[in-house]
Amino acid sequence: MFYAKRTKHILCFCIGIVVVTSFTFKKTEIIKRTKMIQKNESQTTWLDYLNTLPKRKTFFAQDKQGDEVMLEATITNLLSPEFAGLLQSVWEIGVDAYLPVEMDFLKAFPEVATQEPQFKQFGPLFAQGTDSVDWDAVGQKMKAQLKQHFVFDPASFSDQMKKMFADDIAIFVSVKEKGTQQILGLVAFSIRTNFNVWQIKVTHLAVGPTAQKRGLATLLMSSIFTIVPKVKSLFLCTRITNKPAQRAYSSWSFERDLNPKQDPHYKFNLDHWIFMEYDADKTDRLQKKANSLKTK
Repeated sequence: MFYAKRTKHILCFCIGIVVVTSFTFKKTEIIKRTKMIQKNESQTTWLDYLNTLPKRKTFFAQDKQGDEVMLEATITNLLSPEFAGLLQSVWEIGVDAYLPVEMDFLKAFPEVATQEPQFKQFGPLFAQGTDSVDWDAVGQKMKAQLKQHFVFDPASFSDQMKKMFADDIAIFVSVKEKGTQQILGLVAFSIRTNFNVWQIKVTHLAVGPTAQKRGLATLLMSSIFTIVPKVKSLFLCTRITNKPAQRAYSSWSFERDLNPKQDPHYKFNLDHWIFMEYDADKTDRLQKKANSLKTK
């Protein structure tokens, strides 16, 4: 009898746990689904807003020397031939800007040549140790590898990659000498459907060696607030060894993100990369600079 009563009490107690757990689970699911609906609605609002923006814009500004420069912006699809063509048009500027950054990183972390897939082709050059490395040969290989980030055919991408990036947006901005139309630098942004709403990633930023110290990088970065005025957050990453870039980003009020949200398809090694974010609700440094960009 005692056993029967105890079994009954335990059974009732277990049923109670099941009921409470079930109720909690349903409540949690309702909250999660509500948040998901709200996020989807916000995402739709964000994407609808982006579709109302002009696909091309031209701005004029003065550099630090007082010379007038022209910025040309294009909004397009991340996998479009148009975006590929724009990147290809500036590959030399891009490679010249990124080559010393990657070389400095490789000299600081030579072990990646034998440990990380993206540096696999450099392995044989490091086979006899760092003291025997032909850095000129490394530089040539690095230049060829960096060129692939600017010169590519999106039609050759796999179907899986095309599906993954099908709805993603790219924004390309070049800065030119007003008179000669010579391209001096560039910035590229991406807006992916898996990003937070009102958030934009900075994917490329480069100014040619002869056009440095004119404030062009600041003009390029701030231009996004004229192209997409409602943006709330910018984020980017740079090599941990790239101190000049980190100082520039900090001067624009970017702050380091120690726990960044990473793309599930590619995990950045946080020992080698620094992520930084610009929160437009906390600072207006770039917005103020964007006010100096004028249309004519």
